[in-house]
Amino acid sequence: MGSQKELHYSSLDWGDDEVEGLGAVLPSCAAATRLHLSGNGAITALPEGLGCVRKLRALFLHGCTALRTLPESIGECKHLQTLFLIGCASVEALPESLSALQQLQQLDLTRCVSLRGLPEGLAECRRLHALLLTGCESLEGLPVRLPPLCGLYLTGCTRLVALPERLTTAPP
Repeated sequence: MGSQKELHYSSLDWGDDEVEGLGAVLPSCAAATRLHLSGNGAITALPEGLGCVRKLRALFLHGCTALRTLPESIGECKHLQTLFLIGCASVEALPESLSALQQLQQLDLTRCVSLRGLPEGLAECRRLHALLLTGCESLEGLPVRLPPLCGLYLTGCTRLVALPERLTTAPP
């Protein structure tokens, strides 16, 4: 596994036991750049070992409907560019450690219907250009500051009562 660039574990009906087992071997997956766990609806948490995959560039968690949060160690994935949590209906919050992801370009939280807020440090993700929050029905607010964005998608954010005072757009 140590030389594998892509780790595909989508739609395997995995739960926490299987993901915990994956967490035990993640430190030996130093070359991995993409991790696919989409469609494993019974996963409630990801292992702290995720932070050991330091070259990780893309994390796919579409349809992990029971997932509640991400581990703090995700902030150690310094090369992460793409994070997809589409349809992760049980996610209520994201860790502050997301602010350490200086390479993050796209954060897709579409249909994370339980998400109430975003980390205040998200503005530190200077390369973030697309923030997709469509269908985040429980989202009550955004951080005071956001990085310059090319796209901010808020359709269906019915509880959102205010936007940051200053929103800037990124150059194309």
